[in-house]
Amino acid sequence: MIDAVLQLLQTKTADDVENLVEKAGQVPVDNALKILVNSATEEFGFTPRDVYDGVLNLPVTMQRHVAAVRDLNIPDLTTLVETFAYCHELIGLSHRVVAVEPCAFLLNREKWVIDFKSIQIANQVVEWMRTEDDNHLWRMYNIFRKSSVTSPLRGRIFEAIVHRNLSGGWRSDRPVPQPMHMVSDGGDAHSFSTSRSSLTSSPFASDASLSSSEPFRAEPRTAVQVNFTTHGLSNVTLDNDKYYILTAGTHPPFTSFTVNLTPDRHTTIISVFQTTISPTYQGSAEGYPLIRKIMSHVRQLLKGVDVNATVQVAYFLVCPGGESEYEWQMPVEWNGVNTDGCHGDVFSVCINPAARLV
Repeated sequence: MIDAVLQLLQTKTADDVENLVEKAGQVPVDNALKILVNSATEEFGFTPRDVYDGVLNLPVTMQRHVAAVRDLNIPDLTTLVETFAYCHELIGLSHRVVAVEPCAFLLNREKWVIDFKSIQIANQVVEWMRTEDDNHLWRMYNIFRKSSVTSPLRGRIFEAIVHRNLSGGWRSDRPVPQPMHMVSDGGDAHSFSTSRSSLTSSPFASDASLSSSEPFRAEPRTAVQVNFTTHGLSNVTLDNDKYYILTAGTHPPFTSFTVNLTPDRHTTIISVFQTTISPTYQGSAEGYPLIRKIMSHVRQLLKGVDVNATVQVAYFLVCPGGESEYEWQMPVEWNGVNTDGCHGDVFSVCINPAARLV
């Protein structure tokens, strides 16, 4: 149906299409138009010109944006952002890659931020940044720290750094990060904080079942993109050497995850990672249905290999170093029945940018 509507749109003017819908009262066409517009915004962003071209002239619009992302590199991106931060001007073909939007800062401060135009463009740029050298990424990250207008892009860079390290492994020159328990108090059971952890609280490594699941390991993992919308969990396996990156959705409820069967084959740990450059993070209730789907999928896989292992979830808030306290505000549903087994231990992990520079 959508293909038919797309063909219709590419051969008719906007007035023609409106008249056809009006005369025929075709609700399916109206619904298909909504789907096409939603797809165009996810692919190209919310600029009206891009949405219009993405619906009516998809192949050409796709080629232009693919070429712009393909030709982008770290020096170009750095120059682009520095130019905008200095004089609020975009250069070259940057309008196909980034967008500027107002932000509610206080008076007498910058009121604009710059970010990648769409979730798909952001995913593509993060993917190629994941293959860059650590020092290059950290230098760009530190350059972007100088201006508040670049905070969304800085978050994307940090996400790429985390993907690179979690999939590439922690080599001997980089100490493996030590997650710390985040605990809640009785008054706010769905708010977890490192400030509530005592100095004697057990680090992650002291938990035998969790430490054996190796969420942070020296050996590399194969990065696998997971899109719940298009392919579901068809490429998620029980192999311990896979690192799954969530790619669908405008606001993914978490960043990535791993699935690890412990050596004794008694427990399978689903480690859920959320990256953020802020010392506080507000969780999304949309993550619970996805995590339940992962748990159900893993249980089916375990039946297929005749393994009767318990499935557990562990949560990791991955942040840059430099803050003394970190807080993860889980949705209020954390204490409700809708979580359905999604509860698990909560940890914070600090990755210090200064430690990466030589």
